Amino acid sequence: RTPVDVLALGQALVALAGNDFAGVIHLSGNDRMTRYQMARRIAAHLGYSADLIESTDSAKLTDRATRPPDVSMLNTLAGNVLDTPMRGLDEAMTAILKQN
Repeated sequence: RTPVDVLALGQALVALAGNDFAGVIHLSGNDRMTRYQMARRIAAHLGYSADLIESTDSAKLTDRATRPPDVSMLNTLAGNVLDTPMRGLDEAMTAILKQN
């Protein structure tokens, strides 16, 4: 996973609308992580103990559709085409929490 914050995503979409770029572009955050890692970092930013988050092995879950283990995206092209910085999770959480 490469989580992206909605503020940066919105700015990137506006920039793309006024850009002459044509093709496929991945708009994603800078951090590649598992759902477990993401949940622990979000918990910590919100003032909760990351130890409250329990890990599980998704391969052992039998009632869900099969998914690839890595669905992360590279945002290198977005960085080259756009002036909009695509932030990592920690930077995005800090910015979002400052607004509230």
